[in-house]
This record gives sequence, C-alpha cells and structure tokens, in this order.
Amino acid sequence: MKFYQFLKISLSISGLILMGCGGSSDTKESISEVNITPTITVADLTVNEKADVIVDAIVSGQGSSLYRYQWKQTSGPAVTLIDADKANVSFTAPEVSEDAIIGLSLTFTDTDGDIIVSESVVNVEQVTLALTITGQAIGSTLSNAKIEVNIAGHEAPIEVLANENGEYTVDLLLDDSEADAFISIIAKGVETHTKTGLISLLGTLAELRELAGEDNILTRDEEFSVNISIITTAQYALAKFANNDQAMLSGVQYENILQNIDGVEVIKLATAIKMATEKSDLNEILTLPEEVSDTLALIESPLVMDSYLRGVETWPEYKTVEQEVYNDNALIDTYSPFTAPKAYSFINRNITGGLTFRFDAGQGTQEGNTFDFTETNGVISAVVSKPVTTYRIEEILDYVYMTPIYVYVDAEITDMSYELKRLDSGGNSDVILLTTTKKKHSPEGLFEDEIFTETLISTAIRDSGNVSINQIDAGIAYLPVDNIFISDESKKIYAKIDEFKLNEDGTGHATLLDIDFNWQNTDGVLELTFPADGESEERVVSWSQLTNEVGGNHFQCETKGYIYNFCNNITGNATDSDEYINKGAIISSKMSWDLADIPGKYTYYGTPFTLGIEYELHENGEADSNYGIGSWKLNEDGTLTISRVVNDNGQSTRECRYEETEGCVLYLTDTWRLIGQFGNRSDIIYTRDRKYSNFYERKDAIYNHPRTVYKLNSTSE
Repeated sequence: MKFYQFLKISLSISGLILMGCGGSSDTKESISEVNITPTITVADLTVNEKADVIVDAIVSGQGSSLYRYQWKQTSGPAVTLIDADKANVSFTAPEVSEDAIIGLSLTFTDTDGDIIVSESVVNVEQVTLALTITGQAIGSTLSNAKIEVNIAGHEAPIEVLANENGEYTVDLLLDDSEADAFISIIAKGVETHTKTGLISLLGTLAELRELAGEDNILTRDEEFSVNISIITTAQYALAKFANNDQAMLSGVQYENILQNIDGVEVIKLATAIKMATEKSDLNEILTLPEEVSDTLALIESPLVMDSYLRGVETWPEYKTVEQEVYNDNALIDTYSPFTAPKAYSFINRNITGGLTFRFDAGQGTQEGNTFDFTETNGVISAVVSKPVTTYRIEEILDYVYMTPIYVYVDAEITDMSYELKRLDSGGNSDVILLTTTKKKHSPEGLFEDEIFTETLISTAIRDSGNVSINQIDAGIAYLPVDNIFISDESKKIYAKIDEFKLNEDGTGHATLLDIDFNWQNTDGVLELTFPADGESEERVVSWSQLTNEVGGNHFQCETKGYIYNFCNNITGNATDSDEYINKGAIISSKMSWDLADIPGKYTYYGTPFTLGIEYELHENGEADSNYGIGSWKLNEDGTLTISRVVNDNGQSTRECRYEETEGCVLYLTDTWRLIGQFGNRSDIIYTRDRKYSNFYERKDAIYNHPRTVYKLNSTSE
C-alpha cells in the first residue's frame, strides 16, 4: 500500500518571561497538542468468481472517532460497491472467463483533515469444471480417427486423435457457467476412410461429471455412450427428427426421446451405415451418393438416407450385414455394473404393443411364460420352463394331384429361451437387444417342428422408472387395452385402445367397451374399478405411465388376481399375468386438427429415414398414398378422415377419387383422432374401416389402434 501523510502541528503559548542576571521570575510550561496520524491496513484478497466479497479496512492509531471513508473501483471488471462510505465495503465478484484483478482505492479522512489513501487489489479466479472422457470409436474404418468433442455454445470443437484401436482420451476444462452445456462426440475416418462419420450424444457437463464420480474421469464403465458407434449414430438421427430438429438440452431429455424411437429403425439405419463404411467396395450400390460427404452427412438428410436405404436393402447380403450388427459384441455394454431389475417394460413401436419381463431370484415370467435365468457379463440368459402356447395360421405348400397349392393350417408357437443384452443404459431405462428363440409345431403333423429366432431392439423401462400421472380432475383417457372384439349385425371391431371418459365425480364410461366404472389417481397410477356383472366379479384395472414426453406416452395396463383377462386377451393357455403396453394419452378435452396445417406428406410404419406407408394430402382435398388414391376431409368432431375409392373391378384409378363418381365404390376410410402432437410428430388413434359390405355379403371390419405419424413436409396444389 502507498501512504500519503499530511501533518499539522498546533502550538499554544500562554506566557513568556525573559530572565536576566540577579533577577527572578515565574515560568509556565508550553503544551503542544499533536494529532496522531492513523494507520490504514487493507489486505489484498483472492476470491472465486461470483463469490460475495467483503473488504475490511483496519484503522489503528486514530486520535478521534470522527472520520470518513470513501471506496472506489480503479480497475478491472465493473462491480457494484455496497457501503462504499464505510470501513467494510462489499460486492459480488463478477463472472469471468479468465482470472481477473479488481483494483480498489480507499480514501480515509479524519476530522482534522488528515487524508490517507490506501490501494488494494482483489484477485478474481475463474471457477472451472474438469472432465476427462475416455472411450472408443468402434468400427474397422476408425483406426486413428479424428475425434471432435462438441460443446454447446462453443464455436469450434475440441479435437484429439484416436489410436490405432479407435481409443481416445480428451481432457476438458470448462467454465462453471457451462455446467449445463450439452456435449456430443464425433468420430471421423482418416486417409482412405473419410466417408466414415459417426456421432454419440452424451449429456450435459454436470450430468457427465456426476456419472464420472470423484476422479472426474468418464469411462465406458460409467457411460457406455462414450463409445461412438453405428448404433449411437442411428439413435442420434432418429432422436433429432423426433425432437423436431431442435438441439438436445440434457441427457435426461435425450433418454426420454430415445424411449420413443423404434429399435427396428435403429437397426435399419445402423446396418445402412455399416454397409456404406465397411462394405462399399463390394458393390457400387453401397457407395454413398455424390451429394453427401460422409455417413454423418447422410443421416442429416432424411430423404437422401431413405433413397440410399431403399437401394441397399435390395442387395442380397443386406440381411447378412444386419445379422453382423446384431452379433457385434463391441456394441454391447458388458462393462458397467448390471443386475436384473424386478421388471423390464419393453416399449415396442409397432401396433402390437410392448411386453413385460419380471425377474425374481433366478426365475421370471413374461406374458405367462415362466423361465429360469442367469446373468453373465451384463447378459441375461433365460430358459423357458413353463411355456404358454399361442396359436396362429400358417401358409404351407401342399400338392393336390401333383399340383402345388398353398393351404392354411394351424400352428402352435411356444417360447424356448430369451437373451437380453444391453446396448445402453439411462437413468430409468436400458436399451435392450432381445433375442427370443421359439418353436413352431403342427398339432396335426402337417409340417416338421421349426426352431426360429426373433430379434428386437427396444427401450426397456426398469421397475423404478414409471412416471407419476399428474393429478387430474376430469378429462379423457385414451388407454391401451389389447384385443377388444365387438361384433354386431353390420360390423366387427378389433381394437387395442379405448376412450375412457373421466367425470369430475369419480365416475366414467368406456366408449368401445360400453361399460361404466369408478376411477381414482392413486400415487400417480390411474385405477379404474369395474363393477361386478353376471359374468365377472368386480375388478380393478390400473394404468402406469412409462414414458414422459410432449404428446402421447406409453402406458402399462395391468390387472391382478382375476381369471378374466382385461388388459391382454392372450390367445392360448390361461395365465395369471394380465399386462399390456402401448401408446395412449390423458388429456383434459378432445383435440382437433388445424385445417391449415393438414396438407403435406405423412408417413407411418417407419420414419422419414425408412419410409413405410405414405400419404400425401393436398390442399384441394385430394389424397394420394403408395397403395391407392382418394380424398380427405376434416370432420366436425376434429378428426381427419382419408377415403380410398376403387372402381367396380376393385382397382384404384385416377378416375375414381370420390365415391360419388359413377362407377366408383368406397373401399376403406382411415380416420385419425389426434391425441398428442409435437413438431412434426402426431400421436393418433388410427381407425381403419374396411367397407367389405360394398363388395361382399360380409360385415365391415374396423381396426382401432394407437399410432404415430410423421409429417415430412408441406405441399400445395
């Protein structure tokens, strides 16, 4: 500190006597009053950014208690001084992107005008968050790959190089203000493999540091998505579209979105990426289109990706490559701790719905099947001990008088074993590769027993992962109930969902089932009590919400202790398990389509990357699809109906777009009841009414299912 001192001395003389020889006199002492200059001490400080700071001025040696203070800032990032006229001044340290110095000056003045100026500094240190990520770029074309770590808010990525095995380590040191910044990692091939581009989305810096633990080193043991693969790339592409092309904000949000993408589509995209990066030298059809630089650019364009996939799916080896994806153990999480949960609720994207596995001390159940299971290296292997037999119709080749014909026969299907492998883990769910081995048997001995496998990739919600249903006073619940069958004189109805009207007084009515009930929300689970009737006793049916997203969600229907299967009318042996999972919604009132937003191209049974059935709805009311033509209209109740019309011969022609046209007959209608919407995704109750009575002496057939449709673009005439 520098001190500038100013001293003023005041003398008071009361008398003076001059003395001479031989004389004498009286003498008074002279008294001097000296103002003692005080000492000011202000210590330099070192603080963290955004901290509350108090700077103390210590005054010693002052001769009076009357003095003045005046603080001011002389340098550094601007701060607001509080109590700048007192001995102790305070302020909040600024947020800084690098260490900074704040200069302060204190002017001290006492009552006699003495002035002392003291200068000090406050060192403001940037608070940083460290994280080391170590993982692997998986794939034969990613040796020595270039790794790019993208951090939301940063203009440029942080780049490192992987080793010959694709293994990489990156050290991050970010400002604490970036705790919520989302982190993703890209791996790009080098030299002759520049067509390879893969990506993995991880989560926010804060989320990843929590997973990493005290050492702040995130490994595949703690977060498997640090491994960049064709699976994580396919997940990214589908999730990005499902999120309306908006950036991910957190790992929790990303997990919720992944719960609502189709595992079948993940495998399709992953297989296409593998063919483009590792098999393109085998056939020119596998080469990437000229307009895309690498596979990462390929998945950024849904229409280009769809065109590429349609081509490669025709390649004879496509199924072989797809099986390679299923069998690639590098894509399986065998590193992080794993214990079978009490239950896995699988979110299946097709209209058949999901399924539930339950585990308990080496034994388990799945839709009535009982099995014994073991866990080894993160893999659950189960052998069915008491199978449930289901039935279906099979088409087989037979010969009548040497003429080959196809006949339909009964077949018994039983599950033999299950294998569950984890592809990824989240806060309340896992992505599971489920392989089911089954046996097909002819009870009449018309064909040899056949052993076959079915493979499914799906999000599985763990037992503790249910979402609490918000408290509701009244409204409409569209809830999954499998295999509703209703028949009258003119039609047959097959439904996997019903509309449950919830009244404020706790009563309600099921529309298709046409029964009354009482309802309540018990600890976030919707419970409906159906009264006893002549055929069944009183029963309680509950629906738990499994997913949490904008729009429709997946619900699990469950009854216990009743012979009557309400949720899942399994064809085959009676079981004590009555569960069913599918999409639904609970809303306060019915939703309506916006007429102006309807025109455009839509798809379901797939995604924009792997298009299934497509509709194109034109502004003039015409409707075209890849299976016929017709028209569309918005109904008074807010639903959208698409009609398909054929000629007298049952053919779809341009001349027969409307049933009012002479010689044209209504073949079917598809009605979409909107139950949820987000961006380009619409969750609907899809009702298909096949007008068999217009052609045969046969009842019409109505199919009522939950479904998700995606709008690809807008169109106009």
